[in-house]
Amino acid sequence: MPLGYYVRVSTDVGYAVRRNASFVDDRWRGDLIVRVTLDPFRQERWGFSLGGGLTFRRRTYLAALMELEGPEKAGFVPAFQAGVSGGFRGAIVLRRAIKNRR
Repeated sequence: MPLGYYVRVSTDVGYAVRRNASFVDDRWRGDLIVRVTLDPFRQERWGFSLGGGLTFRRRTYLAALMELEGPEKAGFVPAFQAGVSGGFRGAIVLRRAIKNRR
């Protein structure tokens, strides 16, 4: 969800295939992340953003991340994300593309 041109807020829920005692019910976690994108109008092929927020597992952790968002493909925008929130986090993200916006 955009909050102006540069700021995006997102939530997600994750499920672990293997049991992990640090997750809720050994499987679930959730995130509330705010990202600031440095290229909101896709003036460059690749866009960089920085973010932070909260990760909810058995305990709540602060999250800090950086992300590299790629060019649009078939109505989706791929992104590569790395950061920390109670340990290392890495993700490949697919977002719905919004015309002329990151």
